Amino acid sequence: MDGMNGFAFSEEEAEKAMVEVKKMGRFDRRVCACGHSLGRHQRVDGGVVCTVGKQSCPCQTIRPVLEASNTKTFMRKTMGSGPMHALGSGAFNAIKNSETVEWIVDLKCDYCSALGPIIPCAVNDNGKIVDEATGIDVLLCRKCVEDN
Repeated sequence: MDGMNGFAFSEEEAEKAMVEVKKMGRFDRRVCACGHSLGRHQRVDGGVVCTVGKQSCPCQTIRPVLEASNTKTFMRKTMGSGPMHALGSGAFNAIKNSETVEWIVDLKCDYCSALGPIIPCAVNDNGKIVDEATGIDVLLCRKCVEDN
């Protein structure tokens, strides 16, 4: 017996339900600037909680920047900037595994607004680049990274 024959709902009803589930974010393919899928984020008591596996990310704002065909490749830890940042290493891993990754924001430096390639960076409260996740993630041009 076909698997759908055992349910008391039609394929059309299931299709409509899937559209609703996608709207609720369960299958959200967007990735935050922190480098983790939006599905890992929750709004709690006016703040944000980002949980990746058994680890938590100090992400302070939900900022979707990429869309990926497989967000599991973004289960990474930030240990620096660029390819050492969860966003950079997740994107590299996705491409390496023949997954698709697309920017959903303009490639623009968060500091000087220059258009072009960016480097994901974790920064402290003073805007200085650091090597660990702080909850403040920015996309910077190479010049602003070098000047930092």
